[in-house]
Amino acid sequence: MNKELKSKISIFSLTMLSMSALAIAPSFGMIAGAFPDAGMASIQMLTAIPSLTSLIAAFAVGKLAGQLSLKKLALFGPLLIFLGGIAPFFVTGSLAFLLVCAGILGLGIGIITNITPLLITTLIPAEDRQAVMGQNTAFVSIGAIVMTMIGGNLAQQGWNYNYLVYILAGVILILATVLLPSVRGIKNGEAPKVAAGGEKLGMPIWVIALLGIAFLGLYNVFPNNVALFVEGNGLGDTANSAMANTIGLVGGLVSGLLLGKMIRFFQKYSFAVSFGLLGLSMWLLNVSPNIACVYVACFLIGFSLSIFMSQAPFAISISVSGMKMPIAIAVYSAGTAIGGFISPVLVNGLADLFLHEDAGSNIVIAGLIGVVICIVLVLSRFQEKLLQRSSFGIVMEEGVKIDE
Repeated sequence: MNKELKSKISIFSLTMLSMSALAIAPSFGMIAGAFPDAGMASIQMLTAIPSLTSLIAAFAVGKLAGQLSLKKLALFGPLLIFLGGIAPFFVTGSLAFLLVCAGILGLGIGIITNITPLLITTLIPAEDRQAVMGQNTAFVSIGAIVMTMIGGNLAQQGWNYNYLVYILAGVILILATVLLPSVRGIKNGEAPKVAAGGEKLGMPIWVIALLGIAFLGLYNVFPNNVALFVEGNGLGDTANSAMANTIGLVGGLVSGLLLGKMIRFFQKYSFAVSFGLLGLSMWLLNVSPNIACVYVACFLIGFSLSIFMSQAPFAISISVSGMKMPIAIAVYSAGTAIGGFISPVLVNGLADLFLHEDAGSNIVIAGLIGVVICIVLVLSRFQEKLLQRSSFGIVMEEGVKIDE
């Protein structure tokens, strides 16, 4: 097995853990039953806290990448996910302990999501790098699908059995230890050149970061509430909730595969389309009379996620110069992490204020906000103006310009 193949297997395996915090979402209803005195927002923090601690890990990776070998740094990711994920199987009497473990899990996820781009840049030849990055994105959805399905089925034995799915992190740790080549840390000045579409970190980057906060804050209402909604409305059991989460991830995978052909029809309004589709799909989910309609809504919600998550980095790349790109991406990543963290508190609070404190109300509020943001983006023509100011080109390391 040659070095490049070993690198790909290792990187793709690590990437499968990028959304592993969602693996326990199918058990939210059962966990809420196990801790009846805890509020809904407290239960949903099990997937929100990893967003916060992954942000901490992102800054740590940026600091340590120039001091430790990338392999050593990468291996901490699955190790922390394994430790934080498997411990709640054994200790089931404390919600506070589960939240601490969720924080440890998030540190591991943050390491993986920030180290894999560095590994691809370092280990994969320049001519193959773009294709590998696309494949890597697909493995994010594949890993989430696999872990959610396995976790949901394990949860049939009890909510704590859901946590056994994190044994997969231990397997990936062993695989990466054996196959991932040793790589020295990246020093200053070694970052690859990227597209140059602007000269400074201006207002568009901050707007995109705010959109990241908003979109992830609204999207996370889906995994945080779908199990509670399905089971609370008698539409299905834990297995159906797991399937709903899985279908949402499939929607994201399908969107990623089709987006290249579809985007030319709405490139000037892709942010608006993502928010509008998310909002309308949330409403569809809330009025679903049966589990089949729930599945359709979940598919469309996942579809909207891939639209936004693919277009935000592109919008950033045409808004700043190559030297500012890492800073701009860090600002955007911070926004998405903050959005995921504040989602239960903010959306649940609005739902409690204007409607009721239940999963359905949370979904309605998220849908309404999504549609409002969609309308604002259309009327402001933010993305159209951004594209008009750009060069519509991508400058590769080899100096070849590829026109859009």
